[in-house]
Parts: sequence; C-alpha cells; structure tokens
Amino acid sequence: MHEFDLYLFERGMSSKIPGIPRDFPGFIFPFWGDFYSIDFIVTSFYGIADEPVFYLNQREYRVALSLMERWESIKLDLVIAQNGYENLVNHVKKGKSEYVFLMSTSQVLFIDLIGYRENFSLNRDGIFKLSIDDTPVDAYIAGKRKLLKLLRKYKRLFENGDNFSKILFDDVLLTNMDTFENIPGLLLFSNSIDQLYDNNRLIIAKFGKKHVEPIFKRLLDVVNVASESHITGEGEVIDSYIAGDVTVSGRVVNSVIFKNVSIEKNAEIVDSVVMNGNAIDSKSIIEKSLLFPYLKENKTGNFNIGKNVRIGNRKSDANNIDFPSQICKGIAVIGVNNEIPSSFVAEAGSYVAPNVAMNLFREKRILKRGSTLKNDI
Repeated sequence: MHEFDLYLFERGMSSKIPGIPRDFPGFIFPFWGDFYSIDFIVTSFYGIADEPVFYLNQREYRVALSLMERWESIKLDLVIAQNGYENLVNHVKKGKSEYVFLMSTSQVLFIDLIGYRENFSLNRDGIFKLSIDDTPVDAYIAGKRKLLKLLRKYKRLFENGDNFSKILFDDVLLTNMDTFENIPGLLLFSNSIDQLYDNNRLIIAKFGKKHVEPIFKRLLDVVNVASESHITGEGEVIDSYIAGDVTVSGRVVNSVIFKNVSIEKNAEIVDSVVMNGNAIDSKSIIEKSLLFPYLKENKTGNFNIGKNVRIGNRKSDANNIDFPSQICKGIAVIGVNNEIPSSFVAEAGSYVAPNVAMNLFREKRILKRGSTLKNDI
C-alpha cells in the first residue's frame, strides 16, 4: 500500500460565499458543532501521513497551535507561508513517498484513504486534481519528481509574488494538471450555503446520522471534544445536536447548536444551524436559519441576538434576491459577527451580511422576505 506526504495550505474562504468575510481563516471554519475543517483533513490522513506540513499566515500560528492540542497523536509541522517556497522544495526533496498530497484547508471534506491507497496506480510523473463524487475539490496528488520540476520552473514567479499558496494552486498546479482523479470520500462543504445548511444537519439522527456515523466516530478517535453542554430545567432539546460549552434554557428542535452558544429562557430554535459564539436572548424565535459565528471578544450586551428577535420562517421557500442560488429554499442567513437589536425581524430568505452596523438594524426594523441588509459602501 502506498504512503503519502501531506502538505496543507491556508487560502482563506471563497469570495463567493455570502456571510463569511474573505479573510476568515479556512482551517478554523466550524462544522458539525464541535469540529473545524482541519479536523476532517487530519482525520482522513491519520496513520497514513506521519507529520503533515501546514503553510499558514503568521497571525494564524497561535490558533493552529491551540487546535493541535485537541488531537490525539497527531502533530503538524507549521510553516509561515511567507517562507513557503524554499521550505516546500526542501520538504518535498526529503519526503519519504514518491507521491505528494497538496490540499487547501478552506473546505470540509473527508477522504477514505484506507481504501483508496490499496488500489493506487497513478503515474509518478503526473499532476492530478482531485474530485469527490465527480465534484472537483481544492486538492491535488502530484508525483514527487514532477512537482519538484514545476517548482524549479516557476521559482521566479514565487520569488516575485506575495501570495505563495495562490501561486502554487492557481498558477502551478491548476495550469499543469494532467487530469482529474476521483477519490472515495464525502464533500461536506466547499462554497454553497445550501450545502452548508443541509450537511451540518446530517449529524442529527433523523436527517442521516447513520450515513455519516463512521466519519463521526473517526473524528472522535482523533479530536478531544470533552467539554460538556448544560441543559437547564427550563431547557428542552428535541432531535438536535448540541455541541460542548452550550447552555440551553430555551427550546431547540431539529437543529445543530455549535460550541459556546447560549439560548435564553423562552427562546426557540427550530430547523436551524447556529454556529459558534452566538448568544440568543429570551423570547426570540429562529426558524429555518443559518447563523454564522459571532467571534468578537466583547458583545455590546450579554447577547448578540436581542429579545423578541424573529429570524426565518420554516414554512417558506423564498429565495434571496441578491444570492438566489446560494440563499434559497427559504433559509435565512445571518453573517459573521452581527449584533441584532431587540424586536428586529428578518423574514425567510433574507440575508444579513457580516459585521452590519447597529444603526442599520435600528433604521430597518424589518428585513423583508428575500432581501439583503449590508453596510453602505
């Protein structure tokens, strides 16, 4: 069976995804409540790649170190991307395998490498872009000799450029790929809001947990998610997944609640995905919605979602006017780091962009079905 050398690259999120700033680090994009995108990748390579190399920006270094503390028996060799070219050449030269995996961390996927490597038969002099279920992903397999040859050929481009990962993936690998290689696995999220909403809810038993159970078990073998959640006497949870460090004093139905979320008494969350850090005050109702993370250290008050807020409508199939292919089927989307004042209403199919100024919420009061609220440019 073939072994692989693994190289990971932080490239930021796709600019096509509403709700997420372009500079949001892809490797810490949360998924399935307790996990992050990089957890899925290292789990795929657990026991197959000895010490993966991860190229990232200086400002993300400490965050990566903290994530590594959660892993059992896995260590990443962290490299600042500004020093990437010479480091990559030297690493590839010293690598044990004749084949190299190069992957962006800005996607959530699981690769079944155990089965794949048993029948591995790719040309050693090729560059192969990977796909899962015939959908291209931001990953490549390269023959070691071919990759070193290309790195030498494009040396001046790397030396003159200021974005190492972009040059590698867009100018070197993509333009020199030989063909696609379809590999077994599961693509959970790349650049689709609809995909993000639906596939997060796979972890709820009634929506397909049995289908993803083997992946979930492997994640738990690798990632330590020991923190507990707290359901108070007033809290009620029905057919939902509640991550660690969550407090529920309200009602949660058919929903996925991520880490560090609090839901106050008499608040109700139905058919929704509420990501990290959101704090929802009493008597608010959130239905058929996706709330991106709230990551600011200090909220204006104790809650970033105020009292009597209404977001979404589980009976609607409205599409957003500005992003009809992304925000569709009635899903309401609240972007990263928003503070929504009391009694605000965001109807079905509506979209609130990241970091919207508080005064715009107060001026608007009701965000109509399918409409968008964003900062003035």
